[in-house]
Amino acid sequence: LGRELIPPMKQGEFTMRMEMRAGTRLEDTEKATEKFESILLAHPEVASVSVEVGKERSSGVTQGGENIARFAVTLKDPERTTAIQDRILEELRQQVLAAARDELLTFSLPSLFSFKTALEIQLYGENQQELRRVGERALEVIKKVPGVADAELSVKPGYPELLIELDRELLAARGISPGQIAQRLRTEVQGNVATRFSRAGEKLDIRVRTDKDLLASVEDLRKLSVTDGPVPIPLSSVARIEVREGPSEIRRVDQKQVVIISANVENRDLGAVSEDIEAALRSVDKPEDFFFALGGQNRELNTAYKSLQFALVLALFLVYVVMASQFESLVQPALVMFSVPLAFVGVIYALYFTNTNLSVMVFLGGIVLAGIVVNNAIVLVDYINQLRDRGMSRRDAIVQAGTVRLRPILMTTLTTVLGLIPMFLATGEGSEIRRPMAITVMAGLSSSTLLTLFVIPMVYELFGERGRK
Repeated sequence: LGRELIPPMKQGEFTMRMEMRAGTRLEDTEKATEKFESILLAHPEVASVSVEVGKERSSGVTQGGENIARFAVTLKDPERTTAIQDRILEELRQQVLAAARDELLTFSLPSLFSFKTALEIQLYGENQQELRRVGERALEVIKKVPGVADAELSVKPGYPELLIELDRELLAARGISPGQIAQRLRTEVQGNVATRFSRAGEKLDIRVRTDKDLLASVEDLRKLSVTDGPVPIPLSSVARIEVREGPSEIRRVDQKQVVIISANVENRDLGAVSEDIEAALRSVDKPEDFFFALGGQNRELNTAYKSLQFALVLALFLVYVVMASQFESLVQPALVMFSVPLAFVGVIYALYFTNTNLSVMVFLGGIVLAGIVVNNAIVLVDYINQLRDRGMSRRDAIVQAGTVRLRPILMTTLTTVLGLIPMFLATGEGSEIRRPMAITVMAGLSSSTLLTLFVIPMVYELFGERGRK
């Protein structure tokens, strides 16, 4: 059985993120979105596409800029298209990737967690350049793992920067200080707030700076005069101007530099893909002090499973304690607990044949089962004890109890299973989360009931005498 944290949400909508080279103007980014928007709208199953280019100054979004656009895609008739959403998403992915040039495109589904992607591989190291090189090699290896889609590296080409290196000796000969040059450039490029204008109780800055048309290129900056005298002194005569690529970002986790490889998982479960990635990363050549760590949903997966396993064991213990006080015996509650593993036999087969992965919802269903499936065995064992107290032999009491309690046991199970059928057949929003729990409870209760009618009488025949005074 596969393992995942929460079944992916398929609600007839998804998002696509387009990222262009750092430094791309907002107008150029908007122009690039037009071809992808037309491709998305051309698909017969797409109802609408909304595009957001850049971000607002007041927004709290940290991952955004003039070179980033987001597409929100809504499909027609979500009740019908959710069943074929994976196929639609793959068709659109192939079409937009074929039309892409330098754009980086990634898809994502609605998520219940703060992290958007299922996979997050963290690479730790101290050298930023080496981190990028190792990260690129690891990215190529991860892309080859089956089930991995939309893999990307957090380190991307940085924004272009102008490095102005002043000739201090030449400036000293002309009586100009580096501070004057810096202040002049700031005034020309950024401007100074000369005054403020009051309007409707709001103060608006009035900024004075050089006309943008006069500083439209690096060449215009080279010709900029650094003095106000009658003889202009161009910046290029007292400084060396070089265009370089600055770092896109520097991330730290626990005071260590890190780069992150993120990816989505498709057509496979998260647990199997994570294991394949861990095996593939062992072949990546890296310095000795560099190491990989799996984060994102995979880390939450392991944490949640450990917590739920403890909760399941605790639930079984509490059920046993309650029955021990009721039967005033330590052996007979153990006989009743035989129905619990019988329930999970049916759960495993049901999950396998319905192609359902283990998830948090399956574990929650299992915890619920721990308190439900013992009811039938309690009814059966309690009635056997009553018949034996009346003087009936053990074998006759078992046969009589099985005959009398058969109908109540079947009716109790049938009403519970029928009540869960709507949850199992539901196709609305959130049905992906509810269905695994319904399958778990229905299958576990059904198998436990059928096997209890055969196994519990045999176990009682073998060990039941030890629990009687």
